[in-house]
Amino acid sequence: MSREEKKYLWDIVTHIDELLSFVSDIHTPEEFRKNQLVQSAVEREFEIIGIACKNLMELNPQIQISHIRKIIGMRNIIAHGYDEVDENILWKTIIDFLPTLRSESALLLKSN
Repeated sequence: MSREEKKYLWDIVTHIDELLSFVSDIHTPEEFRKNQLVQSAVEREFEIIGIACKNLMELNPQIQISHIRKIIGMRNIIAHGYDEVDENILWKTIIDFLPTLRSESALLLKSN
């Protein structure tokens, strides 16, 4: 694995940790929807995570990370379609996809 690939994996893990710290006291989509400050912080972290995923995929299209294209898609919606960001979908992505993305990225980072 190249140094650049490792850097993107490190970015993914680090920024997922940061994002999850922002939502650590939020337990429902309703709580998330009511907290604009947390939503803004989460959106920014998704942008960083999504770009790292995109760059990683460009370097290594065969990399084995589940749902990486969904994360890139979420980043694109946030970055290019501000009026289209659905807080419920954003919350679902946090809960359903980020833990797996983090664990798989951390495992790849450690294995190489």
